[in-house]
Amino acid sequence: MSLDDGGRSYWDQKLKELQNEKCCICSNCRSCKMYFWKELGELFFEVQDDQKQQKQYLPVRQLPEEILKHLEPSVGMSELYYSRIKWKRNSTFYNKFVMLKGMSSSTPPMLNNIFDTEEFVGGGFYFNWQGYGVVIDPGYYFIKNLHRMGLSVLDIDAVVITHEHIDHNNDMRLLDDLHYSVARYSKQNGKAHVIDWYMDKVSYDIALTWRRNGAGLNAKANNLHCLASDVEYEFKVDELFLETCPTKHIWNPSAGRYRDHTVGTKFRCRSGAGETVIVYTSDTRYYPELADFVRDADAVIANISGIYEEDYKLVKEKNTHLGYYGCFNLMKECFERHQRYPSFYFLSEFWNGKSDIRYDVAKCLRKDLNAQKITQIRVIPAEVGMIFDIEHCKIQCSRCGAFTDRVIVKKPGGMKEKVEVLCPECCF
Repeated sequence: MSLDDGGRSYWDQKLKELQNEKCCICSNCRSCKMYFWKELGELFFEVQDDQKQQKQYLPVRQLPEEILKHLEPSVGMSELYYSRIKWKRNSTFYNKFVMLKGMSSSTPPMLNNIFDTEEFVGGGFYFNWQGYGVVIDPGYYFIKNLHRMGLSVLDIDAVVITHEHIDHNNDMRLLDDLHYSVARYSKQNGKAHVIDWYMDKVSYDIALTWRRNGAGLNAKANNLHCLASDVEYEFKVDELFLETCPTKHIWNPSAGRYRDHTVGTKFRCRSGAGETVIVYTSDTRYYPELADFVRDADAVIANISGIYEEDYKLVKEKNTHLGYYGCFNLMKECFERHQRYPSFYFLSEFWNGKSDIRYDVAKCLRKDLNAQKITQIRVIPAEVGMIFDIEHCKIQCSRCGAFTDRVIVKKPGGMKEKVEVLCPECCF
């Protein structure tokens, strides 16, 4: 019988017989027969199998029982991660600024090797304003620190990266990959969770390269923005604004000047009760105009880095970081120019060297500033886990959890101990 004069009729008849077959044949063999016959229909008569088109068609090959028993009851890691957080924002951190960074650059991994531990961490910063979560400079161990605080990638709506150095953007790839894995489970009103990335020009170009090559930061789950200095950006939430300023951090020897793509940041958090301004200097050498940028700040996070003798003696500034000279002169210049200074001065990104010098440096800086009649400033070494109440300008006590504006800094007992801040009650 040729295909032209009856082949299709024969195929249709045989298909009906297979569909109505009532013998005791096992489902596996029946599936095999149906699979074979429908493949012939598609090959010779262009008959489309609806199940196959809808991707409901099951292959004949069966998995061994020892493999199947592991797969059938299981769910993917992404689904387990999402089921743990269930898209429920961690309201504990509403209107809070969380320090997730203490030491800088390669200090944490070196110390982890020296002490055979994983307790030394770098990181970044996270804050939430009116339910909108913002990450700043997700460096070494940022994701680890984020999870330890009870937060997840779905608590993040925006990421701000000030420059491309590894201690400021190391975890951007990991953050994106984790977000990509769980974003599809996070649909609200039919839309999956999306992160807005605000990045310096170099980090932005890196992100575009990943996107073009299908290696990350895809357009469905991420919006990319290139930061420029001296510009104001409005986040996708009421009354939260980002302002930028130039920093002098990465020297360009061929041009004989600092590269112009690195930025410092200012966050204006507004509410019916007023406005709180938080400035993050990022990495920069000191220059007098920086005082104009911080003049209206309620809290400043200053990246201090290493301390050297001439720097500490206030006779010579550092070339690429604030150091002691820059941290001192930034507040002195702010006070002299504008007759005001922030209530809280957090020193971050220490390069510790041979021992933990954070407490002693902060204590000396406070003493030197007090001598300049800057007496109401609280100088605090930033530590992983410190929480600042943005709305009320208070810091959380490390012991009792209460928020206070009367804070006592406790000196760590060694390299492995954390800096603590205590309220008067716990200190007593």
